[in-house]
Amino acid sequence: MSRNTADVGRALELLREGLGPFVEREVARFATREQIADFIRNGPRSNAHLKEERIREWDVHVLLNLMQRRWRDVFADTLGRTERGFVGELQDWRNKWAHQQMLTSPDADVDRALDTTVRLLRAVKAETQAAEVARLRESRRAANAPDGNALASSSGTEPRSSVPAHRPVPRSSPVSQADEIRLYAIENYVMRWRESGNETLAIRAGDVEREMGLRHVTPNVCSALEGRKFQAQANLVLVRREGPRRSTTTTYYYQQG
Repeated sequence: MSRNTADVGRALELLREGLGPFVEREVARFATREQIADFIRNGPRSNAHLKEERIREWDVHVLLNLMQRRWRDVFADTLGRTERGFVGELQDWRNKWAHQQMLTSPDADVDRALDTTVRLLRAVKAETQAAEVARLRESRRAANAPDGNALASSSGTEPRSSVPAHRPVPRSSPVSQADEIRLYAIENYVMRWRESGNETLAIRAGDVEREMGLRHVTPNVCSALEGRKFQAQANLVLVRREGPRRSTTTTYYYQQG
């Protein structure tokens, strides 16, 4: 088993430990027995055994699925749009891990998955588990840093610059330019937008191209930003486009998926 697989697996186990009591408590407060029975009855066949277990003992993918399906009537009063985005993103990471799918940029992707795990655990006040995942993340970042020092954590208290410096992926990396554009937009636009609480996210193609230090690749930037893959990865829906079809002034507007 690779370290990436082991680290994501450990983070998911800690997520289950921290999320289980919260989900169980919120279900007891807001959900009816029939709603939970319906979730078990209409879910995958593997859900059949759930009626014999306490909710806090359910697998993490079942907990996340329940949160998504019963968000409006159970969890929306306690958590916001940002946290719902975290739930959707962690469902994707869990599925990739469970199906042993190769990630396009393993270290960056695992770092992102751990960061989102920390954020959701803190949102549900599971501080013990959040702290352990944060330590795991910082250990990885320290090991991967060229000088052996940990990088500043975006889930901690360190301030981030308004336009973070972009570090291009080495040419030997298998990451495509489109993957790099999508990852940059998620880390530097989507995550900050979720923290802001605004309803709509706007991304201008020319800004992304300039910040990444790219030249004469505007059509590629636009293609990455308007594609279904980016929307799926970021859990967004493209609601409109302003400006020319593919220009530095083209601006894309998204809302939570």
